[in-house]
Amino acid sequence: MEKRYAFFKTLVLIITAAAVCMLSAAAGDAAFKPGERAMKIWDEKLNTSKNAVFLKFKSSAGTAIQEEENITTMAFNGKYIYTDVFSDSTHVSTITDTAARSIVILMHEDKMYMKMPSESYQAPNIN
Repeated sequence: MEKRYAFFKTLVLIITAAAVCMLSAAAGDAAFKPGERAMKIWDEKLNTSKNAVFLKFKSSAGTAIQEEENITTMAFNGKYIYTDVFSDSTHVSTITDTAARSIVILMHEDKMYMKMPSESYQAPNIN
């Protein structure tokens, strides 16, 4: 009987602690104004001057006749930006060095690369 009482007492304590955690998390999320939470994530987590950023996502693009899915990988670290787009018909990567003002485009199917001259450099607008 004593063991059963201790078990139920422990179970009630765990359930109470879980409920308190859930309520405090909900209250913390409600403290943000609309858009404020997203800006905090953008400024702190996705800020390339503070952290390296790695994003990978799947999307689809095409015309009314044909639509194609692709997997895009993006990485930012300080002055470097890497983008890789892979689909059924193409695989292209770009490496941008913002300090040197240069872009290298890799075309994987053709086994070619192109380096854009710094005179024609236009920095990507991340915002």
